[in-house]
Amino acid sequence: MPLGMSGGPKAATVVADLSETTLNTPDEDMAVGREIQSLAWDPTGERLAVLLKGDAEAGRPAMIAVFKTEINPAFKLLPWYVL
Repeated sequence: MPLGMSGGPKAATVVADLSETTLNTPDEDMAVGREIQSLAWDPTGERLAVLLKGDAEAGRPAMIAVFKTEINPAFKLLPWYVL
């Protein structure tokens, strides 16, 4: 089996809600979350980077959300950082 391929079930399960929401920061309110463009998992399986599409017409740049991940004993996906 090629590297990065899974032989498990062929069904998807929702593990995180990345729909658009407002992040309140000291400087401004910022809309975060939207359509996922790309995913990249680090080789250790400890971090997952998610590239969220931008919307030029709405003046929102693309964003990268980084999550801390754990696989064993159960899968966990914890928000870590937004770039």
